[in-house]
Amino acid sequence: MEKVTTFPERAPSALRMTYRAEASQIRKKHGDLEDIRRKLGLSKRKICQLLLVDPSSWTRWTQSKQGAPPHIYRALEWYLKSLERPYFKGVLDENLDFDLQQSPQPIWNRIQQLQRQLNIWRALLLIHLLVTVLILLVWV
Repeated sequence: MEKVTTFPERAPSALRMTYRAEASQIRKKHGDLEDIRRKLGLSKRKICQLLLVDPSSWTRWTQSKQGAPPHIYRALEWYLKSLERPYFKGVLDENLDFDLQQSPQPIWNRIQQLQRQLNIWRALLLIHLLVTVLILLVWV
C-alpha cells in the first residue's frame, strides 16, 4: 500500500488575494461567467475557443462555488470593453456596435478581425526591432 503525503493548505499570498478581489469586482460589475457569456453573445463552445480553454473547464467553473481563475475574469472584462469602444483609434475604421440580441456571429467575426490586425501589428513591431538591431550592429 502506497503512503499518500498530504500538505497543509497555505494561506494565499497578498498578490493572489489581490487577484481574487479584482475577479470579485468584475463579477459584481458584470455578473457570473454565464452572464458575461450571454452579454458577449457567444455560445459555450465559442467562448471556450476564445479563451483557449477546454469546455470541461468552463462547465466546472460555472458549477463550482469558486468559479474561474482571476485571469479568465480579466480577459472576459477586456472582451466586454472591446465591445464598448475600440482601443486602437485610427487603426479601426468602424465602431464596434453590435446588437447582442441577434446572432453572435458578427461579434465573433469582429474578434477574429481584431486578432488578425493584432498579429499584423506584432509582425511590424518585430520587423522594426530587427531593423533597429541590424542598424546598431552595422553602426558599432
